[in-house]
Amino acid sequence: MTTPFTQNGATKIIKSSQERGEMGDKQYETNNYTEFFYKAFRNILTISIPLAIISVLVLSLPHSSADSSSDTIKLSVPVSCTLSSRINTGEEHTISMVAGTYEHDIGTTTLTTSCNDPGGFVIYANGNTDDIAGNNKLTSILGATYDIPSGTATSGDISQWAMKLTAVSSATPADTPTIATGYDSYSAVPNQWTKVVYKDAGTMNVETGSSFTTTYAIYLKGTQPAGIYTGQVKYVMLHPSSTGAPASTINEAFANANKTPVSILDPETGEYSNFYKMQDMNTGICESVAGSNESTTARLVDIRDNKLYYVTKLDDGHCWMTQNLDLDLSRSTTLTSETTDLNDNSLTGAYENGYAYDSVSRVISWVPAESATTVNFEGTSVASWSNNGSNPPRSANKTDDNGMGHASLGNYYNWSAAIASNAGTSFATNTYNDVNNNPQNSICPKGWRLPTISNANASTINSTNEFARLNYLYNDNLVNNDASLISSPLWFIRAGIIDTGTKALKDFSSSGFYLSSTNQSIWDFAYLKFNSERVSPNNRTLGQDGGKYYGWSIRCLAR
Repeated sequence: MTTPFTQNGATKIIKSSQERGEMGDKQYETNNYTEFFYKAFRNILTISIPLAIISVLVLSLPHSSADSSSDTIKLSVPVSCTLSSRINTGEEHTISMVAGTYEHDIGTTTLTTSCNDPGGFVIYANGNTDDIAGNNKLTSILGATYDIPSGTATSGDISQWAMKLTAVSSATPADTPTIATGYDSYSAVPNQWTKVVYKDAGTMNVETGSSFTTTYAIYLKGTQPAGIYTGQVKYVMLHPSSTGAPASTINEAFANANKTPVSILDPETGEYSNFYKMQDMNTGICESVAGSNESTTARLVDIRDNKLYYVTKLDDGHCWMTQNLDLDLSRSTTLTSETTDLNDNSLTGAYENGYAYDSVSRVISWVPAESATTVNFEGTSVASWSNNGSNPPRSANKTDDNGMGHASLGNYYNWSAAIASNAGTSFATNTYNDVNNNPQNSICPKGWRLPTISNANASTINSTNEFARLNYLYNDNLVNNDASLISSPLWFIRAGIIDTGTKALKDFSSSGFYLSSTNQSIWDFAYLKFNSERVSPNNRTLGQDGGKYYGWSIRCLAR
């Protein structure tokens, strides 16, 4: 969007006046000759001074001509909203009670928001488990017969537990979140996703955020047996671009967002089924999925070639493809920003090579050239692998023992192809210390992107060191074992790498190599490498393993 620059000007009004005095003939005697020059001089001043002022003003104004041009700047700041919790020291939600008593204000947890969406946010809550009656419960080690359902009773024959939320006051009242009606006092723990806290549009302070606390109350009936009882309440934060309440699965999130599925032949079943489109994924849809890992998994279709991919929301908060990209590139097939990750803010830079841009439709198009190559898996060697893009596409997918597509090998891509460029080696900026300078285009589906590798700490939420973040969360940050990476829910594959020199597939079944959008030098970039003996989530010493003309595996994650 172009922001017009307005120059505020002030008009200076010059008022002239003639001062007339009472002048006697004796004091000021003039003849016709003198009076003529006096009047002429006065008239010249009266005309020339304003003309001079106007001339100066005109000359100082910007000039336009037939060869003039304009420039446009576009800045895109993505929405980022997070919610974190901390149990206050010494205020754990733990209590010892006797039957027939009521206790409240049991422990305190502080939940803090961070959101840059001017439209505000909404926080939903839901208890952990439903019994057959649809109630949330504190689960007993003695069995379901003795579970404690949610409710607000303080006496009687039914044991119950309740929750209460309190806004943390801020020095600036607008920074204080609003507690939904009913939850500012003890209320039954909800048995479905329920709005409990919100901020209206235009009231966020991105620097300080907003906080609230949660605490609990429990009543035990007189016949409640001794034992250990545990419960849990989940919270999820959504912003206005999310549609509907939180979802349990990615498919449910698409449905809540009113996206339309398409009917595609499922190669695993041989029957037509409905699948949501990869290209319809957005930040709001992924954020609205409250859970993570295999329970959230869906199969989405890439409408560029109608291939299906497993996708899962992982513990890092991102929705990832849990299957390798298998898009066949061809010099006869044009990719466009309507279906591919080609972005307006990427039109300047070396990675734009080979692009065309329609300023009216704002559609970007790219045709792969000889330097952007891909090859399909075809056994233990690929003697026909080359960098000229002339190989015809061949399909040969490897599936896991259950016939599931998580283990499909997909294609191998050089870095130029991955960033949707015909001149990837001309991109020389080292972006390891600032991934904001990474190429912003890729051959991922629209709404998806390549992972980033950076110097950020993997233990940090929303770390831009994204492969390392997954290794931290799922592999205990280990560097000597990839067992968790190649298992559920990540399903990374030891697919090997295509050697650009020997044109052979090497390290197949022993090592995995996944590229990122982070650049290292004119020839090299950052990547993930792993095997049974070592995990290198931010490998930048490429050596014999790499180079921008090798063939690598690709995993995309939602923008």
